[in-house]
Amino acid sequence: MKKTGLIRQVHPFCEGNTRTIAVFIIKYLRTFGFNINDEVFAENSWYFRNSLVRANYKKLEKIYLKIYHS
Repeated sequence: MKKTGLIRQVHPFCEGNTRTIAVFIIKYLRTFGFNINDEVFAENSWYFRNSLVRANYKKLEKIYLKIYHS
């Protein structure tokens, strides 16, 4: 999930980040022979999206501390 969170950071749009990452993961896993579709992401979209956001909390905390406590 760590690498997936990094992908979310470089996707430049306000909308569609979660969908873009889900498609990327599906295509990536298929290259390794996994038979996966978007159902798992659709059924767990709230959890998936929040986990992507929370994967970046530590970086935000470090940036905040560097800016406001220097």
